[in-house]
Amino acid sequence: MKKHRILIFLLLLLAGCTFFRSPGRDRCDKILSREKMTDLLTDIYLLEGYLLELQSVNPELQDSIADYYAGLFDKHGVTYQEFELALSCYLLHEREMQQIHEDVLQRYSIMESQVEPFMPDIQAPDSLAPDSLAPDSQTPEGLQDSIPDHRLR
Repeated sequence: MKKHRILIFLLLLLAGCTFFRSPGRDRCDKILSREKMTDLLTDIYLLEGYLLELQSVNPELQDSIADYYAGLFDKHGVTYQEFELALSCYLLHEREMQQIHEDVLQRYSIMESQVEPFMPDIQAPDSLAPDSLAPDSQTPEGLQDSIPDHRLR
C-alpha cells in the first residue's frame, strides 16, 4: 500500500512538472516566428517614438492611438492577441528574447546610419549662449542696428 502511494506521488510530481513547464521555443516560433516578432517589435518601438513626439504637439492624439496600433498589426498580418501570446512565450526564454532585442537594436543602428547623412548638423546648446550671438558681418544691412543687445543691460 505504501508503494502505491509513493508511485502515485511520483507520477503526480512528474505530471505537474510537465504541466507547469514553460512552453518550448519552438512553440513560441509557431505562434509568431522570431523574425516576425523582431519585425513587429521594431515597428512598435518606432511607432512609440513617433507617437511620443506627436503627442507633445497634439494632445488629442490619445483618441486615435488604437488606430495606429491596429494599422501596425494589420500591416504585419497579426492580431493583438497573437502578439501578446507570442510575447508572453518569448519572455519565458530570456536568451531568445535577448537575441530579439539585439536584432531590434541592430536594425535601429542600420536605420540611423542610413538617415544620418540627411540630418542637419545640430549645434550644441552652448553655441546658443548670449555671448555667441554677437552681431557679425553676415547680418543684413540695417537689421543689425534693430537687434537689441541684451548683454549691455
